[in-house]
Amino acid sequence: MASTNEFGFQPTPGPYIMKAGSLWQARRIYNDSSNTLLTTILPDADSMFRTMRLLGDEYQALSVAVPSRTCREKSSTLPLAGTRIVVKDMFDIKGLRTSVGNRNFFNLYPACIETATAIQRLIDAGAEVLGKSKLSSFAAREEPTESVDYQALFNPRGDGYQSPAGSSSGSAAAVSSYDWLDFAIGSDISATGSGRRPAHWNGCFSLRPTKTAFSLKGFVKTFEIFDVPCFFGRDISKFKDFARAWYGADLQSDQTTQLIPPSFAMPNVRIQGKPPKLLYLVDFMLKIEGEQKRLVDGFVRDLESALGVERTVLSLSRVWETTAPENLAKQGLQEYMQNAPTHAFFYDLYHNFDKFREDFDAKYNKAPYVSPMLRWRWLA
Repeated sequence: MASTNEFGFQPTPGPYIMKAGSLWQARRIYNDSSNTLLTTILPDADSMFRTMRLLGDEYQALSVAVPSRTCREKSSTLPLAGTRIVVKDMFDIKGLRTSVGNRNFFNLYPACIETATAIQRLIDAGAEVLGKSKLSSFAAREEPTESVDYQALFNPRGDGYQSPAGSSSGSAAAVSSYDWLDFAIGSDISATGSGRRPAHWNGCFSLRPTKTAFSLKGFVKTFEIFDVPCFFGRDISKFKDFARAWYGADLQSDQTTQLIPPSFAMPNVRIQGKPPKLLYLVDFMLKIEGEQKRLVDGFVRDLESALGVERTVLSLSRVWETTAPENLAKQGLQEYMQNAPTHAFFYDLYHNFDKFREDFDAKYNKAPYVSPMLRWRWLA
């Protein structure tokens, strides 16, 4: 743990242990009984983190050192003080290696010298990072039970052997498994539902923000036009405060100056002086009926009221009929969309790791091993 003599900080409220003339912050040890984490961590000097090398007393479980919530008081500058989080292992954290769910990637590159921008913002707001969570290899469409390099984690629902889905499987399963954990950070890619499917399958909530909400510096990209950090939690009533603290009213992207609203439930929200537009896609609405249709329409009416706008009814099929590229004019939208998004994702997924394959070949004179599922995606 961190001593006051070693790092020179003044003690804050909370439990401590006096040893050899130094105060040491006391933490409670919990088991990662669902095997959701690749590594558990502790804060170190110079804004760094270090691996906690302690096994739990359950099957293959790591131990997690959890600080008291009383150690830091919430304030306007520390709105997330006492908030405990884990982070998907696609985000760099200073002092730790990043794996992207692949052992060769983990072993090839040294410990990170800087924490990802999105995660550093949480740390600066007072959040306590407890560990890095498991994920599908390279955030691809790999079910956790297809993983080769790491033991599959357990879904806390049912008998524990249902798939926790991916790619943010560890984050969703962790926040669903442990009441000592408040939120978990993942990522979402529109092509795979990396932040939505795990929430659904593990019985928690998730929020995928606007694409331009964050800089992706320090995040290992897979499908850059859709990659975006997201978060998971059990209590949706707490999402608003966490989102406001993380996104911020003045948070700017490294690609655009678009401002993100301070709340996602404020009337007459405007982005760069423009009111939001609510698209009602009739192509999808025609596929639902009865009670489901009633619930959807009720939600849309509530959203119109909250945002102060009226829905814009749009048919993507009709737009396609008048705007499709000439060489695809005879092909319907549904036929075209059967493969186009998936192929685009596979293409970017493969080429975003060109440098990894080159670096690995240069060092070991061979191609890196990847799981059969990922190998098939890369060759598709």
